[in-house]
Order: sequence, then C-alpha cells, then structure tokens
Amino acid sequence: DILSVIRSEFINKYGSGLLNMLPLQESGHFVRGPITTIHVLNRSNDLLLNKLLFNECKLLFNTSKLTNSDIGIVHRDSDIAELAVDTLSREGYNTDSITLCHCDATYSAEWPAVIVLFGVRGYEAHNLTRLYLCISRARVRCTVLLYPWSRDTLSECRHITGLLEKLEPLAHVIRHDCSSDDNSDSSSDRSDLSSVSSESDSSDYTLGDFSD
Repeated sequence: DILSVIRSEFINKYGSGLLNMLPLQESGHFVRGPITTIHVLNRSNDLLLNKLLFNECKLLFNTSKLTNSDIGIVHRDSDIAELAVDTLSREGYNTDSITLCHCDATYSAEWPAVIVLFGVRGYEAHNLTRLYLCISRARVRCTVLLYPWSRDTLSECRHITGLLEKLEPLAHVIRHDCSSDDNSDSSSDRSDLSSVSSESDSSDYTLGDFSD
C-alpha cells in the first residue's frame, strides 16, 4: 500500500536509523477504502487548490453515511484550507464539524475521510515523514493535494517526484500543469475539475461502522 511505499522510500534515502522520525506503522495500518487520489500541481496555484479542495469537500458531503465530523482537512497551509471551508459555508454547507488540523498536530488524530493539503518544501526529509503522517490519519478515504511551496516547481523536489513514480500503480495520480503566470490548469488525465469530481463520485463507498 502507499504508506509502505513512502516508508520504504524514506529508509532507502535516509537509512533505518532515522525511522523514529516516522509514526509507528501498526500491523494492518493502511487506508481501507477506495484508491487514494493524489492531485499533483507542478506549481503552487491558490485558485486551483481552492477549487480542488472545495470539490472534494462537496463530494464527501454527498457520500452516504458520512457526517461533517468524519472529515479532517490536514494541512501545511491554513490560509488555503480556511478559504475552501469559508466558500462551502457561503454556499450553504454546514462546516461546523469539519476539522482543520496542521499536520504537526495530528499524531493522535484519525478520521474516516481525510483531505491532505500538502505543500512540498525543497529537499527536506520531513516532507516524507509529514506526508506519511498526513495520509495515515485516514481510515477509509484519502485525497491528497500536493504542490510545491512558494515559487518552487515540483521538479526541484526530486525526492517527491521519484516517490510519485512509485505511487502511481497504487494511487490515482492526477497531474495539473499550472502556468507560471496565471491560474490556468491542464490536467494530465485530460479531465477538467468537474469530470474529476464526477469520476470520484461514481464509487459511492460506504464508510460503515468504525467502532473496531
């Protein structure tokens, strides 16, 4: 599963002696629901990130047996996360129970559905450990919005581009080519935002009973 791939990638690059930087992986610890979707932006684009996060939240609101309190938005950028939730609220959605949580504060947290808003910063080893932590907070459904921090491009974050190649057989990776001078987007799977949303919505996954 994708958590094991991230863990292996960390060991390959930094050695097993630094494994204490990663959360402990318990037996059977993996995301149990539909295939994880990873939206990859080659450049930071606040408008597109807001649209993707907004669409994913609306999709989760329409998923059977899912309540607001089952949704966690784990982020490294509170401004974008708060903007999307504000937009949902203005459109009439009840967002009171959605949890916004910085990735560094999630070690003891867990939700049935998690949206990860993850800005990659240069060559930091912490990118891998924090990405692992964020994804592992999801019990059933996880969507990741992955983008380079600030003015970086994703090609400058080689450890992440290499990881994505290894994740592609196990996750639905959607690449968005963002222009450097505007808010345009060209999605590598030739689908616009609405088709991405409807494709994800086609599998109505039942979240079920989380008492076990």
